[in-house]
Amino acid sequence: MPIETVQKGKLRKELNIPDNMKIIGNVARLDRPKNPMRFLEIAEKVLKERNDVVFVWIGGNVVEDYYAKQVEQYLSEKPLLKEKVKVLGFRKDATELMSDFDLFLLTSDDEGMPLVILEAQQLGIPVVSTDVGCVSEMDAIVLSNDNATEKIRKALLNDFRYTNNTVSDLQSFIKRYVGLYK
Repeated sequence: MPIETVQKGKLRKELNIPDNMKIIGNVARLDRPKNPMRFLEIAEKVLKERNDVVFVWIGGNVVEDYYAKQVEQYLSEKPLLKEKVKVLGFRKDATELMSDFDLFLLTSDDEGMPLVILEAQQLGIPVVSTDVGCVSEMDAIVLSNDNATEKIRKALLNDFRYTNNTVSDLQSFIKRYVGLYK
Protein backbone atom coordinates (compact mmCIF):
# COMPACT_ATOMS: atom_id res chain seq x y z
CA MET A 1 0.00 0.00 0.00
CA PRO A 2 1.53 3.37 -0.98
CA ILE A 3 2.28 5.48 2.07
CA GLU A 4 0.21 8.38 0.70
CA THR A 5 -2.95 6.26 0.90
CA VAL A 6 -2.48 4.86 4.40
CA GLN A 7 -5.50 5.45 6.63
CA LYS A 8 -4.87 6.04 10.31
CA GLY A 9 -6.87 4.45 13.09
CA LYS A 10 -6.63 0.73 12.34
CA LEU A 11 -4.16 -0.10 15.15
CA ARG A 12 -5.99 2.00 17.73
CA LYS A 13 -9.26 0.32 16.80
CA GLU A 14 -7.80 -3.21 16.78
CA LEU A 15 -6.11 -2.83 20.17
CA ASN A 16 -8.80 -0.56 21.62
CA ILE A 17 -6.29 2.24 22.34
CA PRO A 18 -7.96 5.59 23.07
CA ASP A 19 -6.84 8.73 21.25
CA ASN A 20 -5.40 10.24 24.44
CA MET A 21 -2.84 7.40 24.73
CA LYS A 22 0.51 7.75 22.97
CA ILE A 23 1.70 4.77 20.94
CA ILE A 24 5.43 4.09 20.83
CA GLY A 25 6.19 1.33 18.39
CA ASN A 26 8.66 -0.61 16.33
CA VAL A 27 8.36 -2.75 13.22
CA ALA A 28 11.12 -5.37 13.16
CA ARG A 29 11.91 -9.05 13.46
CA LEU A 30 12.07 -10.51 16.96
CA ASP A 31 15.75 -11.42 16.88
CA ARG A 32 19.10 -10.48 18.38
CA PRO A 33 20.18 -7.65 16.01
CA LYS A 34 16.83 -5.86 16.54
CA ASN A 35 17.18 -6.15 20.33
CA PRO A 36 13.56 -6.55 21.45
CA MET A 37 14.78 -6.86 25.04
CA ARG A 38 16.10 -3.27 24.92
CA PHE A 39 12.67 -2.21 23.63
CA LEU A 40 11.06 -3.86 26.68
CA GLU A 41 13.58 -2.37 29.11
CA ILE A 42 12.99 1.11 27.70
CA ALA A 43 9.22 0.52 27.83
CA GLU A 44 9.51 -0.43 31.49
CA LYS A 45 11.45 2.75 32.33
CA VAL A 46 9.04 5.00 30.44
CA LEU A 47 5.97 3.33 31.94
CA LYS A 48 7.30 3.98 35.45
CA GLU A 49 7.16 7.70 34.62
CA ARG A 50 3.92 7.94 32.68
CA ASN A 51 0.73 5.97 32.23
CA ASP A 52 -0.50 7.53 28.98
CA VAL A 53 1.72 5.37 26.77
CA VAL A 54 1.36 1.99 25.07
CA PHE A 55 4.25 0.18 23.37
CA VAL A 56 3.63 -1.91 20.25
CA TRP A 57 6.10 -4.22 18.47
CA ILE A 58 5.03 -5.41 15.03
CA GLY A 59 7.07 -8.34 13.76
CA GLY A 60 7.88 -11.90 14.67
CA ASN A 61 10.77 -14.30 14.55
CA VAL A 62 12.16 -15.64 11.31
CA VAL A 63 14.01 -18.83 12.16
CA GLU A 64 13.62 -19.69 15.82
CA ASP A 65 11.35 -18.73 18.70
CA TYR A 66 14.19 -17.90 21.10
CA TYR A 67 13.54 -14.14 21.28
CA ALA A 68 9.79 -14.54 21.04
CA LYS A 69 9.97 -16.80 24.10
CA GLN A 70 12.26 -14.35 25.91
CA VAL A 71 9.85 -11.49 25.20
CA GLU A 72 6.88 -13.58 26.34
CA GLN A 73 8.64 -14.57 29.57
CA TYR A 74 9.73 -10.98 30.29
CA LEU A 75 6.18 -9.72 29.80
CA SER A 76 4.67 -12.48 31.95
CA GLU A 77 6.95 -11.49 34.85
CA LYS A 78 6.02 -7.80 34.67
CA PRO A 79 2.27 -7.12 35.12
CA LEU A 80 2.60 -3.44 34.16
CA LEU A 81 4.28 -4.36 30.89
CA LYS A 82 1.87 -7.17 30.11
CA GLU A 83 -0.92 -4.60 30.09
CA LYS A 84 0.94 -1.82 28.24
CA VAL A 85 3.14 -3.69 25.72
CA LYS A 86 1.62 -5.43 22.72
CA VAL A 87 3.55 -7.78 20.43
CA LEU A 88 1.61 -8.41 17.25
CA GLY A 89 3.88 -10.69 15.22
CA PHE A 90 4.31 -10.38 11.47
CA ARG A 91 1.64 -8.36 9.72
CA LYS A 92 1.16 -7.62 6.03
CA ASP A 93 -0.54 -4.35 7.04
CA ALA A 94 2.40 -3.16 9.19
CA THR A 95 2.70 0.19 7.41
CA GLU A 96 -0.97 0.90 7.93
CA LEU A 97 -0.74 -0.07 11.61
CA MET A 98 2.45 1.96 12.02
CA SER A 99 0.63 5.09 10.89
CA ASP A 100 -0.98 5.24 14.36
CA PHE A 101 2.40 5.42 16.13
CA ASP A 102 3.11 8.71 17.90
CA LEU A 103 6.78 7.76 18.10
CA PHE A 104 8.89 5.14 16.35
CA LEU A 105 11.46 3.48 18.64
CA LEU A 106 14.24 1.53 16.92
CA THR A 107 16.31 -0.44 19.45
CA SER A 108 18.62 -2.34 17.11
CA ASP A 109 22.23 -3.26 17.81
CA ASP A 110 23.01 -3.64 14.12
CA GLU A 111 21.53 -2.01 11.01
CA GLY A 112 22.69 -0.80 7.64
CA MET A 113 20.17 1.75 6.43
CA PRO A 114 16.89 0.92 8.18
CA LEU A 115 14.23 1.61 5.58
CA VAL A 116 11.58 1.43 8.29
CA ILE A 117 12.87 4.79 9.57
CA LEU A 118 12.27 6.36 6.15
CA GLU A 119 8.79 4.80 6.14
CA ALA A 120 8.06 6.18 9.61
CA GLN A 121 9.28 9.65 8.62
CA GLN A 122 7.22 9.52 5.44
CA LEU A 123 4.19 8.86 7.68
CA GLY A 124 5.12 11.88 9.79
CA ILE A 125 6.29 9.84 12.78
CA PRO A 126 9.27 11.11 14.79
CA VAL A 127 12.01 8.51 15.27
CA VAL A 128 14.09 7.78 18.35
CA SER A 129 16.80 5.21 17.64
CA THR A 130 20.02 3.64 18.76
CA ASP A 131 23.02 4.97 16.83
CA VAL A 132 23.34 2.14 14.30
CA GLY A 133 24.12 2.12 10.62
CA CYS A 134 23.41 5.51 9.10
CA VAL A 135 20.63 6.46 11.55
CA SER A 136 22.39 9.66 12.60
CA GLU A 137 22.20 10.87 8.99
CA MET A 138 18.46 10.14 8.78
CA ASP A 139 17.08 12.97 10.98
CA ALA A 140 16.38 10.60 13.85
CA ILE A 141 16.81 11.38 17.54
CA VAL A 142 19.73 9.19 18.61
CA LEU A 143 19.62 7.61 22.06
CA SER A 144 21.82 5.63 24.36
CA ASN A 145 20.71 3.29 27.14
CA ASP A 146 21.41 6.08 29.63
CA ASN A 147 19.19 8.74 28.04
CA ALA A 148 16.41 6.73 26.41
CA THR A 149 13.58 7.86 28.66
CA GLU A 150 14.72 11.49 28.46
CA LYS A 151 14.85 11.42 24.64
CA ILE A 152 11.42 9.77 24.45
CA ARG A 153 9.93 12.22 26.96
CA LYS A 154 11.26 15.19 24.98
CA ALA A 155 10.07 13.75 21.66
CA LEU A 156 6.56 13.18 23.05
CA LEU A 157 6.45 16.60 24.76
CA ASN A 158 7.43 18.39 21.58
CA ASP A 159 4.65 16.54 19.77
CA PHE A 160 6.85 16.79 16.68
CA ARG A 161 5.52 15.23 13.50
CA TYR A 162 7.31 15.17 10.18
CA THR A 163 5.57 16.82 7.30
CA ASN A 164 6.23 16.22 3.63
CA ASN A 165 8.36 19.40 3.72
CA THR A 166 10.62 18.19 6.55
CA VAL A 167 11.06 14.56 5.58
CA SER A 168 14.39 13.87 3.93
CA ASP A 169 13.59 12.92 0.38
CA LEU A 170 15.63 10.24 -1.30
CA GLN A 171 17.82 12.63 -3.32
CA SER A 172 18.90 14.74 -0.31
CA PHE A 173 19.56 11.60 1.72
CA ILE A 174 21.74 10.16 -1.08
CA LYS A 175 23.61 13.47 -1.40
CA ARG A 176 24.43 13.52 2.34
CA TYR A 177 25.33 9.82 2.31
CA VAL A 178 27.71 10.23 -0.65
CA GLY A 179 29.18 13.27 1.10
CA LEU A 180 30.34 11.03 3.93
CA TYR A 181 32.69 9.26 1.52
CA LYS A 182 34.18 12.30 -0.19
